[in-house]
Amino acid sequence: MKRPLEYNPELIQKSEPLPEKGSSKKWKVPNPKKEKAGSETEGAPSLLIFGLFRFAKKYKGRIFLIIGLLCFEIGFYASIPFSFKYLIDEALINRNQNALYWIGAYLAIGTIAFAILGTLRDYLYNWASARIIQDLRLQMYEHLDQLSLDFFSNNKLGDILSRFFNDLTALEHALLAFIPWGLGPLLEAVFGTILLFLLDWKLALIALLIWPISFLGPGFYLENQLKLVIQEN
Repeated sequence: MKRPLEYNPELIQKSEPLPEKGSSKKWKVPNPKKEKAGSETEGAPSLLIFGLFRFAKKYKGRIFLIIGLLCFEIGFYASIPFSFKYLIDEALINRNQNALYWIGAYLAIGTIAFAILGTLRDYLYNWASARIIQDLRLQMYEHLDQLSLDFFSNNKLGDILSRFFNDLTALEHALLAFIPWGLGPLLEAVFGTILLFLLDWKLALIALLIWPISFLGPGFYLENQLKLVIQEN
């Protein structure tokens, strides 16, 4: 009995591109265990998202709206510590009731708006991600439909199905993780750096020294872990 298809992200990284229309070229899906460990870290799945930009042009209006909502969320989240600072300094210590009312209203309205707009942003992003994957899947079907019969006789059915199920599923997961694990943390770092410059530019310059470690450290750790996993397998 044949084993069911399983998710294999290495197929996305190392598999060959689609053959040309009318071609009978065999579609090779390499075995990642036979590749060198040093080459397995090339083309991380998260970088494949940039290849989907041409499919996202059709939905650029919604995508700009998603980015705007994300900036609002991060901006409001970054302003909360400053709100409590003014709440303590102005409203409580100086006993300024107007500052208490204004800051309290800002936090209350902002929290409600944060929850509503965050839900809207999640809905729009999931909608756009599903449409992009659908367009990609449709283009692959159209391309496959125009290939010669020799192509299907020279390739295993499991290899072809793997492109439509395993590879596209991995792309969809990477696309859904792009905001919470990619764009979101990057914008948070940018907003945090701007706020540091507004408070104390000397302290901000010192904090910038951590940026290279923050970006290069996780990538170096991930590369070493991938090599260890490949060697164990």
